[in-house]
Amino acid sequence: MVMEPMLRIYQNYKVYVVDEPNTKFTVAESNAIVNFVKNGG
Repeated sequence: MVMEPMLRIYQNYKVYVVDEPNTKFTVAESNAIVNFVKNGG
């Protein structure tokens, strides 16, 4: 699954900061962020 590498990266962190993004997230990135938040990130 394409999203798995992104999930592994986010598992190393407790906080994810988005500082005024200027480009859209890919579907895989968006899904990984949503899963990060759903899992208590």
